[in-house]
Order: sequence, then structure tokens, then C-alpha cells
Amino acid sequence: MNQILVRFAVTLALIAPAWAAQPLPAVDLPKIEPADIGPADAWGAVQQDGTTSFRCLRKGQTGRVHVPAWWDANALRPAEGTHYVLEVTFQDTVKVPVVFLTHGGNGTYYAPAEVHRFGGDGDGRWKTVRLPFGWDQIIRQLHLDPAQERFDRTGFSFLAADADLPIAALAVKPATAADEAAYNAETRAWVARVQAGLRQANPPKLEPRRFKLADATQPVVAFPWPSMLPLLPEAQPRDEQIGATLKLRTCIGMLEAGSFGVYANGAELTNLDYTVSALTDAAGNAFAGSIVRRTAEYGIVPVAKVPRLIPQRLWPAYATTVAKGQSQWLWFNVQTVRNQTRPGTYRGTVTVTSDQGKVTLPVELEVLPIDLPTMDECGFVAGGCMKNMVPVHDIAFQAGYNANAVSFFYPSAPTPMTGKEGKLRIDFRYLDDWYPRAKQRGCKAVVYFCGGDPYSWPESLHVQRDFSRMDRSGEAERASRIAWGKAQNAAPERVLPEVRLMFQEWIRQVHGQALKNNWPEMIFSPFDEPAKWTQDRRNENALGTVIGAGPHLKPFFKDCAAAIHEVDPAIRVYGSIHHNVHKGQSGIGECFIPDVDVFCANCIHEDPTLGDKVRAGGKTFWQYTGAGAGSSPDRGRYSFGFYFGTFDARGGLVWAYNMAGFDTSGSGEQAVYAWQTPFDTIPGPWFEGYRAGWDDRRIIEAFKKRFAGNAAKLQILHGIFDEVRQEMAAGQQQGGRDTVSDFWNAIADSGRLDAWRNRLLDAMVQAP
Repeated sequence: MNQILVRFAVTLALIAPAWAAQPLPAVDLPKIEPADIGPADAWGAVQQDGTTSFRCLRKGQTGRVHVPAWWDANALRPAEGTHYVLEVTFQDTVKVPVVFLTHGGNGTYYAPAEVHRFGGDGDGRWKTVRLPFGWDQIIRQLHLDPAQERFDRTGFSFLAADADLPIAALAVKPATAADEAAYNAETRAWVARVQAGLRQANPPKLEPRRFKLADATQPVVAFPWPSMLPLLPEAQPRDEQIGATLKLRTCIGMLEAGSFGVYANGAELTNLDYTVSALTDAAGNAFAGSIVRRTAEYGIVPVAKVPRLIPQRLWPAYATTVAKGQSQWLWFNVQTVRNQTRPGTYRGTVTVTSDQGKVTLPVELEVLPIDLPTMDECGFVAGGCMKNMVPVHDIAFQAGYNANAVSFFYPSAPTPMTGKEGKLRIDFRYLDDWYPRAKQRGCKAVVYFCGGDPYSWPESLHVQRDFSRMDRSGEAERASRIAWGKAQNAAPERVLPEVRLMFQEWIRQVHGQALKNNWPEMIFSPFDEPAKWTQDRRNENALGTVIGAGPHLKPFFKDCAAAIHEVDPAIRVYGSIHHNVHKGQSGIGECFIPDVDVFCANCIHEDPTLGDKVRAGGKTFWQYTGAGAGSSPDRGRYSFGFYFGTFDARGGLVWAYNMAGFDTSGSGEQAVYAWQTPFDTIPGPWFEGYRAGWDDRRIIEAFKKRFAGNAAKLQILHGIFDEVRQEMAAGQQQGGRDTVSDFWNAIADSGRLDAWRNRLLDAMVQAP
């Protein structure tokens, strides 16, 4: 292993990718017969069931299927915006839905990524399913070694967890308009099926009806509901809410939610759906903007370790069933558009229909004459930590929700490397496909963690670790990895000299490629949470190389940061600081201010002057917090809105965007607040709160610009900030004290969020 390191130390060179695409003739959409399914390691021999030929995917195995790439011979992916289905004929032998994955360059270390699930009835019947995927979920198979390159093909994978799965035929076909609705419905159905036992064991705690009605037999009861509070199935409206006007207040260039509920009064409601009429002002002018209707899907999520049925995803509106005595959350987003939407008050009607009857709610939309600055115009940079590279259509959705950055740990978006001939060669083809497309869709910056949780240090130094893995496999890779780990452990306060040179060359190439090929700004972090240097904890590994957290982390992080700056002082280094005080020792996070350019903290409650210290050091101050499938939207809004705004955080991250799938009923599977489909992104309620929080920040920026130099008006804003600080000092703010047990922030009365926003809006509207 050391010979490899020396080889790099002697000859380091900036080298362009050496593996050019080979032109291939275009091919038709492929059809795969049983005999062609493979490779054979996970598949049985061809068998017959009457006239049906099939092969069995072995239980517990991930079966790959290689497919000729059918699109332009010189393109990595099909044409933008195209959608396909893989039509699969299979025998439903499984009780657990089969996982369908595509080779799309999106998975960890570019492994296949899950797209859908199917089957699970276990009835033994032959069935045909259509499994959709988009152009940004499929890619040609690339390989660092040209001798192993197969630019002519792509692939799919299947995982059958509990039984052998017979598959008779596979064919790629164009998707139709019906495939999106089918995918959405099938996803909700398989989630409900696998959660059926938990849902039956943990039903909503219903109470007798408490409200009054002029017609007590009216089955459909509609009522406005605060958008920042999840409507639980056991909730009931107050008397004054029933039939009340649904009021929205918004600015130009803003997304605002119309949130309401429907209660099933005395009978189950079937085929429940709704429409929103045209919205017009007093002069008959139509609202010039867009309206997106949504319906909440309820799912099981452990809340304080107790399984609860809560609203989890806001799908494009669909007809649903509401059990007797329960409530259903419905939602629509109103989007105003700069230079298109006119200020004014618009009115219309929501009409709720079901097989049992219908009801209406009046709608009033107030569009204020305030043109909000965008996230970019405010200088804000924010987004979530990602498990993998999402389909790029999701990036555009995120930008619409005020998320203009992403965060990757190295395994999520790695750089395929080789060290042959003593030169560091990086294959940038996948990254040069994804990053420019992401930037085009609104991604301004990428926070790139070169290492992860230091409890697994040095094994969690992903980039430096992978230098020892290059050009090796099996026992040779293991031995080289152990040798590097032991060498680093023997001198833990500095990067090994030969590795430092490689690390700098890696930074030089990645940073140079980003500038050359129009990537988002790459903001590098040596590793996560360096303030753990005051702790003594380790996550053991099978290699026996982990020494974990300890005093060595502090000088090691500083050395890594210095190495990055030596490559180019213009590169921004990021530090994720989870604490500034530990067991009475203060300053454990702020000691990194000289080393980083972006200081992102989750510990402002420990020292309210921390942001001032960062700015005094000439650095940028961000804040971060946690989220999850069970998180309430008011937490996201408070955190990224008035709370972080009080301390003038100019950006921030969220842990975590997509660290879980559609079924989040298991322990530790809730770090997710949006779900990607082949066609769309499905936000969780917390994501709506996050969006609203950054809208609050955009309103704050508009307010500061409007009243710059007007001390009397600015006191309105300072007064709000004083209230936030007072609540934090008095311990009235909930959460934020720990990065595991309460990794979030909230206030007891979320109604204050609207009150604070309206103070600012009213002042701007009333000012001459």
C-alpha cells in the first residue's frame, strides 16, 4: 500500500478523462427473453410453466438484467423529459413487494437505485406490471477500466426478499399518461399493505363528535386548517371552523398553501376528491398564477418510539376514502409569478365531492403588492443532505421550495479513480452529466463532505480511504485499506504526508472540473462534526482500524482545511459544528472559525453571539437542524425562518433529505422529507414548512431593504427577534439541544409565525 502512496507522491498530474464514448448504432426499445436474463449468478435455469418460459430470481438475491441502450449512441442518457416503462411478466410468489432498481448513476457509488416495488400478494398468479422510470433514472454503464467498459448497455435489477421470483418476459416501452397515476396509486397501495399490521395495532384514538351542525346528518364536513399543523385522522373541527372561508395571503413570486380538512360525519366517505374554482377579483379579472392540488397520504411513523398514523406525503390530488369519524387533510399550493400575477383580492370556491355528498368552502386569496427577492437575490444558500444523486427533475422541484443547494457525502457522489502509471485519473463523466444539469435547474452550491461521522475515524475519511482502495479488489483491497488505517492511526493529528499530496491533487482536479464544466460551487468539508474532538467514542468496524473521536480530530481537521486552501484560497471550506460547549468546556466549535469559510452551527442556544464571532472572523454563518418523516411543518418553518433569521444565518443544511424510502414505519427510517417518483417529487409536510420558513426569510430581506435607515420601522423586525431570543433564553423553545434525541427546533405556539409574518407584511403594505 505504501508503494502506491509513494507512486502518487512522485508523479501527480492533472489529467483529462481518458475514456471517450464510442459511437454505436441506435437500437429499438429492447425486449428481453428468459434465456437472455442475466448475469446468471442470481438466476436459475430456464424453466417451463405450460407454454410459459421463465427464470427464477433466487430468494434474497439482487438479480441484474443487462439491456442494450436504445437511445442516441453518443449520449449517456435518453433525451431529456422522456419516460419509459419496463413491462415485466412475473409469477407473484412473494409476500414482500419486489424492489425494482434502475442503473441510473444515482445510487451510492453509482449502484442501481430503487424506483418502484411490485407484487407481494403471494397468490401464485402470473401478472404483468408496468414499472415506470424517467430519462434521468437510466444511464449507460461506464467503467473506469476501458477494457471493462460496456458503453452499449444499461441495466435493471430486482430484489425478491422472501421467495424465488419467476420472471417470464421483460420489455422496455414508452410510458403513457396513465402510468404516473398508476405509479402513485401502486406506491400508496404497497405501503399500506406492508404497514397493515401496524395500522391495525395502532388505530387512531377516536372520540365522539364534539362539534355542532345545523344539519347533524350532513356526511361531508369541510373546514379550513392551519397549514403548519398536521391534521391527524382523529382530529375534529371547531364549530367556528366548519364552512368558514379559507383565507390565503401571499406576495409576488411566492408559493402559499391552502390547507383544509374533511371530516367523515357518521358515515365512511368514498371517492373523496375536490376541485378549486377559478379565482377572480371584484372586477372579474382572473388570478394569473398556478394552483396545484394535493391529498395527504397517511402512514405509520414512530413518534417518540410509538407507531402513529400521521399525514406523511402530499401527493397530487387523488380520490380517497375517509373512515367514519376520521378527518382527511387536503391541500393546494398557489404560486404567484413575477411580472405575471397582479396584486389584489381574488375569490372562488373549493368543492368537495364524495359518493355520500358534497360541500363547498369559500376561498379568499390576497395577493400583496410586494415582489419578494429570490433566494439567490437574497444571497441565501440552503438544502438537504442526500443519500444519493437524485433524478435531476427533483432539483427543479427543490428550487421551487427554496432549496437551492444540496449536500453530498463522498459515497453519494464519488469520483471514480485510478492510480495506474502513478497518476491520479478521475472519470468525471457521470458528474459532468449530473452537476451541470443540476445547476441549470437551480442548484447554486454543493456542500461536499470528504468524510463522514468521526465516530468511525479514520475509516469515515472517505476520500482519503478510497485512495488505498484504488486498483485493488478482494483481499488486496482489504490489506491496503488496513495498512492505510493503521498508518493514519499511528500519527492521527495530521494527514499522512503522501496522502496529503494525493488529497490536494484530488481537490485540484475536482475543483478545476467544476469551474471548467459549469458545476454548482463546490464547498468542501474535510469531514463531519469536527467538534466531536472533545468526545471519546468509536463505532467499531470489522477491519479493526477505527479509533473514533478524540483530541486528534481538532488538528487533523485544521490540517485538512489548510491543505484545501493551499490548492486555491478561493475554495470555500465548510464546517458542520454540532456543539460549542461540551461538559463545561466552551469554544469547542468556534476554534474552527479560522479554518473554515462557511461555519454552519446547530448550537446557537449555547452561545447567542456565535454568529457574530463568525462574522467578525470574516466568515459566513449558516445554521442547520434535523427533520424527518414524522416532523411537523411548523418546526421547519420556525427553524429556517424567524429562528435562524434572528441570528442572520445566510444559509443552512438539513439532516436529511432522502435517507429513507416510502415505508418509514421501521425504527431509524425517518430521515426523509421528500420522495422522488419517475415523474415528480412528493413533499412531506415538513418540506412545506421549510419552504414557508425561507419565505419568511425572503420577507425579512424585503423588509430590511424597504426600510433601510428607518429605525422606527426596523424596530418592528428587531422586536420579533427579541421575542425569539427571549423564548430561547427562557427555555420555551423546544428541541435543538441534542443532535439525536431532539435534533430540531420549535415554539409552543406556531400561530405566532403568521403573526410575525403579518407584522412585517402590514408595515410594508401600509407604508407610503
